[in-house]
Amino acid sequence: MAEDFDVVIPPGTYAKAGAEFAATLRRDFNTVFKTAREIATIERIRFIRPDVALVDGTFEITGTDIMPYPKGLQTMVLVKEEGRWLVTAMRRMSPVAPPVAAPPTKR
Repeated sequence: MAEDFDVVIPPGTYAKAGAEFAATLRRDFNTVFKTAREIATIERIRFIRPDVALVDGTFEITGTDIMPYPKGLQTMVLVKEEGRWLVTAMRRMSPVAPPVAAPPTKR
């Protein structure tokens, strides 16, 4: 993660890298997420610039007491610094309903 990393997670909680964020992660990974496993996929990558990428995919967190398991869509912004790709922003959402299909095109 980049030093200026920030995240929005369902149900809309915002957090920014720093001492408080690190303490929250330590607490969560020692309790509710102690036996968790995250499964993430990358669906597409869009290079905004050679050193900035927008990454869309999915996530699912299993092995917790949270039911149903958290899962949904995620978008991340990565920046390349000193030859390393770092996540600077992550946005996660859990859809409340299946996507609506586009209406058929009239001819």
